[in-house]
Amino acid sequence: MKSILIIMTVLTLFLITGCTTEVYKSSIEDGNNAIQKADYEEALNQYENAQSENNTDEARNVIKLLQLMNEGANAFEDGNMELSISNYGEVLDMKQNGLDIWVRLKVTLKNLRNMQN
Repeated sequence: MKSILIIMTVLTLFLITGCTTEVYKSSIEDGNNAIQKADYEEALNQYENAQSENNTDEARNVIKLLQLMNEGANAFEDGNMELSISNYGEVLDMKQNGLDIWVRLKVTLKNLRNMQN
């Protein structure tokens, strides 16, 4: 009887771990797709969901990056060019591998600096 209980416990743990990994991977993939569409709020939501499933350095770093992107976009909409440039500059300094936002961000930052002058 004890051995059946142990086996059931181990199987349950494997199932829980497997589901968590799938939710994490799916959220990361959805977040990356949102980044490709420049929907940084949705990307942030997806990465926060991934982090709640599995608190990894990858999720934490991208969440910080996306928070800066959102703050920069909001500052730009509010006419606060200095804050927008500062936030976008921080994002460029982060150099998170595998995310295709740097080319667009470099162009955006260049345009913001030109607008400021």
